[in-house]
Amino acid sequence: MRRLSIVWLIVTVSILASCQKDEPTNPLEESRKQLLGRWEWVQTEYNRRGAPAPVLETPASTGKRQILEFREDQQVNYRVNDTLKGTYHYEVSQPTGNEFWLEVHGLLPFLPSGIAPVTITNQEMLIQANYNDLGGNSTFKKQ
Repeated sequence: MRRLSIVWLIVTVSILASCQKDEPTNPLEESRKQLLGRWEWVQTEYNRRGAPAPVLETPASTGKRQILEFREDQQVNYRVNDTLKGTYHYEVSQPTGNEFWLEVHGLLPFLPSGIAPVTITNQEMLIQANYNDLGGNSTFKKQ
């Protein structure tokens, strides 16, 4: 009987020790973590009023391999064909699910107004900067 009690005690302690308290997630920090890393431009689609169809730009059509590298210090490196074109400060705000707002303090072709909603799913990022015929919706793949 005593052995059975000891076994139950060991099992109970093992179960309790293996349970971890779930820490509440901070949506803003989660959005920042998702954004970190190198993102390669796939395409930008421009919708213009009065145009018969959207205009699609890709690395093949422009001859530009464009990379955004978001760093932990809230700086983003912008590279074109492996040449650093600029480093800018960025901020993330208003996270809801897998979408948040991205603001970049500097001139990036993907954010002509400086701020836009961003969605990240399955290692793909969509910057939705098509507003009032300014900018386009740009897709990136995480490297």
